[in-house]
Amino acid sequence: MIGQTLALLHDGYRELNSKRMFWIVLVLSGLVVLAFACVGVKDQKLTFLWYETAIPALFDKAEMYKVMFSAFGISIWLGLAASVLALISTASIFPDFISGGSIDLYLSKPIGRLRLFLVKYLTGLLFVALQVFVFSALSYLVIGIRGDAWEPRIFLAVPLVVCFFSYLYAVCVLIGVVTRSTLASVLITVLFWFFLFCLDRGELALLLFTNSARREASTVERRIDFLDKRLDYFDRQTPEVRERSQNVIDSFRQQRQELVKQRDSKALRNLTIAHQLTYGLKTALPKTRETTEFMNRSLLSPRTREAIESFTAYETARMGSRASWAPRDGALLARARVSPTTEP
Repeated sequence: MIGQTLALLHDGYRELNSKRMFWIVLVLSGLVVLAFACVGVKDQKLTFLWYETAIPALFDKAEMYKVMFSAFGISIWLGLAASVLALISTASIFPDFISGGSIDLYLSKPIGRLRLFLVKYLTGLLFVALQVFVFSALSYLVIGIRGDAWEPRIFLAVPLVVCFFSYLYAVCVLIGVVTRSTLASVLITVLFWFFLFCLDRGELALLLFTNSARREASTVERRIDFLDKRLDYFDRQTPEVRERSQNVIDSFRQQRQELVKQRDSKALRNLTIAHQLTYGLKTALPKTRETTEFMNRSLLSPRTREAIESFTAYETARMGSRASWAPRDGALLARARVSPTTEP
């Protein structure tokens, strides 16, 4: 049984190895690591090869290479570009296996359908595992040689990226088995991936808007209490005093009516319901961003993550933008999930 499973894995590896995309992704990974190696730090400024740039270095050499590996290597290359290439490479495994008649030959042997399916599925994950391992090993050498920091936690990228890819590949396999079309499986998987991205950003935006509405409702409630106290004060005064202060009393009452209408509006309730529905849907679906961001929390120090957040907030404020409503780091997301009465 073990020998049959290993033979199936070896056969699947040979099939992937024969494809040009396997070697194309491998070469591209090497080029990305080579680009990392070309960047250095000299006199607290970034350098590229032998050219010294005017860009200030926010970290020392070791932390800078870790930040580049996390921000560009994991989030952009492995988490986006290489994953799309891997989907294109592995999407044809099941459609070709079913439509080409190969499955009849396999089923004629004493191999269970479930084991056959799982071995083929693991073959696709093996493609990604090999690519990520090579990229991590090269990055480990670059960070160790150029940054004087031998960081074994870099190899956490292998299980994390494979786990991330397994979410998408499961959808790709499902569509490929149902439609027997490689093109349909790739397109629908990419659309599903985009849907997860929009759902994640939408849930975060609704969370921030809901917390903002709750803080505003709390402020309105305090203003109503203040006006009630002022109106109660005038009610205890003599008729002559109330008559002289009638304009002030009328102004307070008008303000209170407007605040009550604002408090009783359904905006907060609608936002809360929308966020609960979005959060419930997000809970039941795969977490792609959270999986890759675990690498940031494992590799980067808290001080480095805080410095990145501060720099991002500064650049956002300087550009007059409010793009911070969609932070990428998990720490910023946790900061958004505060008590609604807590001031930012």
